[in-house]
Amino acid sequence: MVIDTTISSVEEISTLIFQLFTEFSNNVAINKFWVAPTSIYPTEHIRQLARDEAKKKIKQSVSEISYDNSTLVETVKLGTDLFIWDGHKRASAAILNKIRLFHCYFGKR
Repeated sequence: MVIDTTISSVEEISTLIFQLFTEFSNNVAINKFWVAPTSIYPTEHIRQLARDEAKKKIKQSVSEISYDNSTLVETVKLGTDLFIWDGHKRASAAILNKIRLFHCYFGKR
């Protein structure tokens, strides 16, 4: 399991580990890669996501239906850096809504 502790508190990490352990103990499939959305780099032009209108729309959508942590952000790794392959809007939504960790996967499924 990989958990990026860059911006999370000890309490947040402990809670996540306990939650994942409980789910694993109950034979629920768990994701093994958790990263801070601010730790990954975009791979496409995100100028549209930076517009105030887009920010409001993404933030409003998440506040109405909450952040869907079941939707993974696909990443690729180059050296020690992670890059978004698919999921730029989901990553932006996490950042705008101050989500400290979300799960992702590496490479194509």
